[in-house]
Amino acid sequence: MHQALTACQKASIRRRRLPAEQAVWLILMMGLLRDLSIKDVCHHLDIVIQPDYGYQSLAPSVLTAARQRLGEAPLRYLFHACNEAWQPAALGPATFHGLRILSVDGTLFRTPDSPENATAFGFIEPSTGTFPQVRMVGLMATHSHMLLDAAFGGATEGELTLAHRLISSAPDHTLTLFDRCYFSAAFFLEWQQAGTATHWLTPVKSKLRYEVIERYSDYDMLIEMWSPIIC
Repeated sequence: MHQALTACQKASIRRRRLPAEQAVWLILMMGLLRDLSIKDVCHHLDIVIQPDYGYQSLAPSVLTAARQRLGEAPLRYLFHACNEAWQPAALGPATFHGLRILSVDGTLFRTPDSPENATAFGFIEPSTGTFPQVRMVGLMATHSHMLLDAAFGGATEGELTLAHRLISSAPDHTLTLFDRCYFSAAFFLEWQQAGTATHWLTPVKSKLRYEVIERYSDYDMLIEMWSPIIC
């Protein structure tokens, strides 16, 4: 954590009641203690530096200011640093024909209903929306359920668009599972060519047009797909 703050030039120099390192702990635990308010999370952790003359609680505005000072860079650095250290164990054994199994899928998160969030993220249904939504597409190791990378965007951004940002994060010698919404010849070709043995698997759409080049069994064949020049 100290390394992340130093690398991002966010380490606290002034003596604050909620220094940068405590602010990181606060944000991490907000994700685990989601049933508590931010103020209650801070109280539960007992991370506030107290003055010499006795206990004083923090105003919510101080917690907001601490998070704003911290920004997103140290958390991104910490995520990738932990990922690099834990990835070998998180991927697990290569149990499928010498490959480790990954999966890609997306989800939506609601954000506070504010004009700023509405402008930044938007709504799935603009006419009836009340809480702006953030879309996330994640690359996960199925052995451990650990996220290897994630891409975020507005509610109207498609999962396939966000998945393009994950291509460089697929480790070598892996098989990544996708559902039908990611079907794109150009995307899968780019995924396959991004590393060594970075394979993919997805259900075939019923309307897929293809020609069987060679058949190995009832459900195993080499095909040639027909697609426009720009996929």
